[in-house]
Amino acid sequence: MEVMDEVSWNSIISGYMQWGQVEKAWELFEEMPIRRNVICWTAIINVYGKERDFVEMLSLFRQMLVSVDDVQPNSVTMRGLLEKEIA
Repeated sequence: MEVMDEVSWNSIISGYMQWGQVEKAWELFEEMPIRRNVICWTAIINVYGKERDFVEMLSLFRQMLVSVDDVQPNSVTMRGLLEKEIA
């Protein structure tokens, strides 16, 4: 079996998000054996946005900023946060 890359991990997380399986998405995010990039972080933040859990979204955003992954938000991350807060 081939090793999964960021695209594979993010696709599965997004799939869990579409089916409302937040806990499964979070478990998968936690299990990722690869460095989490901005796409990974944005995907998991959006899982909680879809569930309208704004407190957790902001908590994850803060975690992203101080993570060992050394990730900075991009325009997609910021747009997701702002859209959920405004909606």
